[in-house]
Amino acid sequence: VEAQLPEEVPEGMVRVSVKYAGVNASDLNFTNGSYLKNARPPFDCGFEAAGTVVKIGAGVANVKEGDPVVLMQYGCFAEFLDAPAEICIPVPELKPEYIVLPVSALTAAVALGEVGRVKKGDVALVTAAAGGTGQIAVQLLKHVYGCTVIGTCSSEEKARFLKSIGCDHVINYKTESLDSRLHMLCPKGVDVVYECVGGQTFNDAVRHVAVHGRVVIIGSISSYKSGEAVPFSHPSGTSMTMLLLTKSASLNGFFLPQFYDVIPKYMASLLQYLKAGQVKLFVDEKVFHGLSSVADAVDHLYSGTSCGKVLV
Repeated sequence: VEAQLPEEVPEGMVRVSVKYAGVNASDLNFTNGSYLKNARPPFDCGFEAAGTVVKIGAGVANVKEGDPVVLMQYGCFAEFLDAPAEICIPVPELKPEYIVLPVSALTAAVALGEVGRVKKGDVALVTAAAGGTGQIAVQLLKHVYGCTVIGTCSSEEKARFLKSIGCDHVINYKTESLDSRLHMLCPKGVDVVYECVGGQTFNDAVRHVAVHGRVVIIGSISSYKSGEAVPFSHPSGTSMTMLLLTKSASLNGFFLPQFYDVIPKYMASLLQYLKAGQVKLFVDEKVFHGLSSVADAVDHLYSGTSCGKVLV
């Protein structure tokens, strides 16, 4: 869709020329109406952008024209967008890897800190660990929290990548049984689960939750296309409810927009971790140019071959 840019930028808003837009598994949910049930086409898509401030409205003081920024809002699959100045986060320079920050990295940081209640020495499991948010969860758990980290992935190439960023153990679910490997690696169970896959992966993770364990649901990419649900099962016949009850374990969903009040604190911490080298941002090597390639980029993410953050 082409539209004329308004001459004026509203008070408190900034206009951003978008250089990079992030691609997320949840883009599929948004476009098919799963997120906003009342949404009717046409509506703006894309959750995160990195770009340059080209115009500011009255009263804006935190950024100026020419500043590189990242932001999270609906409608980032665009060449230009107007956004509230308060959600624009200045970054040192306009590099593609900074697109990891506003959704993927913040999701990991806030979810682990606010919901996962991670503590030093925890055994942590990250599913889809080589993805945009999984890579950050792995690094935070290992290099910031001091956990033993287990990551799941789908190829030997991804396994090598995960080892390089801090995974103590990697489970290739294409060639190994997640259930069996978790039984061997953590007989006392997993303290924190950062779960992005859903389906049988979710079931296996919950089966192995430790006493006082915390399962944080980040996503369920395995069912986004098919909509298929995999019923929970346990070898003993125990229901999920009784399993969680008898282990005093918790199962929590996580949706980043509901944590806006703590985002500034966690973004400041992430920028410090980046500066200190505790966290690095990785983007997938496949290049997608222009808005016309968004659908291809989403397909690439769902192909299971991407490693790091997919962007356009």
